[in-house]
Amino acid sequence: MSSPVKTFFETLYIEADLSAGQMLVLPNADERGIYVASGEVCIAEMPVKAHQMAILADRKEVSITANSAARIALIGGQGIGKRYMEWNFVSSRKERIEQAKQDWQQRRFAKVPGDEEEFIPYPTVD
Repeated sequence: MSSPVKTFFETLYIEADLSAGQMLVLPNADERGIYVASGEVCIAEMPVKAHQMAILADRKEVSITANSAARIALIGGQGIGKRYMEWNFVSSRKERIEQAKQDWQQRRFAKVPGDEEEFIPYPTVD
């Protein structure tokens, strides 16, 4: 199926219920991660258990085999480049994070509806 939602990068999201012993060849993408919601799967002889996520190398042919009945989610898509993260801010440019920090400290962000009273200060490093 395809979603009508506009995206700016190619995305990938697949859910699958696998029977014990069943194998699934995963589609290629720049970046991929597989989350095992239940059961256990094996990727290149490495077991991945329920509630674990495995980040897949950029190999072209990757397949998984269910060691037991399993439910998995594969997420990924086109790479979006280097990202920087500091506290609650994520950006592809460090200067945008610096601006966000200043905006937060000077309370220029919109209030959260229903939580207008509390303000969480930007963490400081001692």
